[in-house]
Amino acid sequence: MVARVSPPKDTQRLNLRSYLVLFVCFLLLLPVAGEALVRNFPSLLPEAGQIRMQAVMMKDEVMPDKEIGFVRRPGLRQRVDTMDFSYLRETDSSGFPNRDPWPSRADLVVLGDSLVMGEGTGLDRSFVGRFQQANPKVKVINLGIAGAGPDRQLLAYRKYGAPLQPKAVLAFLFLAADITNSEQFQRWRKQAPETDYNRFRLDLGRNKQPGTWLNRSRLVTVIKSKIAAGPVKAQAATSADASTVFLDQAALEYLNRGVNESSEQMRLLMNPLAALRDAVEAHGAQFYAVLMPSKEEVFTRSYSVVNTVRSALDRAGIEYLDLYEVIAQKAAVRSPYFCRDIHLNEYGNQMVADFLDNWWHSRIGD
Repeated sequence: MVARVSPPKDTQRLNLRSYLVLFVCFLLLLPVAGEALVRNFPSLLPEAGQIRMQAVMMKDEVMPDKEIGFVRRPGLRQRVDTMDFSYLRETDSSGFPNRDPWPSRADLVVLGDSLVMGEGTGLDRSFVGRFQQANPKVKVINLGIAGAGPDRQLLAYRKYGAPLQPKAVLAFLFLAADITNSEQFQRWRKQAPETDYNRFRLDLGRNKQPGTWLNRSRLVTVIKSKIAAGPVKAQAATSADASTVFLDQAALEYLNRGVNESSEQMRLLMNPLAALRDAVEAHGAQFYAVLMPSKEEVFTRSYSVVNTVRSALDRAGIEYLDLYEVIAQKAAVRSPYFCRDIHLNEYGNQMVADFLDNWWHSRIGD
């Protein structure tokens, strides 16, 4: 009979320590690997997480401007690759979505936020680019600036648009964001005008409470969505062509709350808009505000905010072009928006270009 020899106790302890070290390493690496998986395969995220990831992928390159806040980096040629699209982002020597050189005089100046800048499509396939292609004799300058409400549009017009002596000026209003944009810009001018405005406005949206790393974690977002009481179906809509569109819950809540016409929010929107109208008309040009709907408004028919703004525009005597019904009708056939991104897809840009083409020939002329 052979006696069994037990390993020395020191060896047993060493083996136990090794297993413990391996187990701890496994526990540490598991969330890292999971986080990497989610970041490399963002479609694993729930709708809200995919919307946030899309915004992260759209990271902009901007240059501070003490008057306007910021513009895009002049001469930019940036390849943008996201879940929804890939395109070339371009700017002219002043940081606007045009190609150099500018004409000495313009027939049409376009003002607005990123919705007018060809995000997701590029300059040529944007509605401004398509309008130019359909009307090659019309000289158009696009003064679009990311996050620009009427206050920044007014400043951009005074600095860059007025010297071009245009026949007409269009100021695009994206009501799902422009009132908030104006609130942020006013806050920056009052509190920290010497700081970087783009960084200032982005910091306003960040949660400063402890544990924010958990909120930023894509893996945690996925896990939370799986153990929630039910799936977040309210953030997804399906168009007639069976394409899926994700809707931002915060935007929906804001649009459903609406705004009061006598509120400070409306003052921040309407006062610079009226000043912009006066400045344009003082130079002998025609001025129009343009109401551009968000996908949240179109797919849920949340029109409380725009109805208030329409009434305010009528009372102020400001002429406006209304894209809400045009886009809503087209959306009944096919989605004019990207799935996750807020901007118009090529179909949406084409319908706006067609609308502007009809407006130009009926109201302005050659």
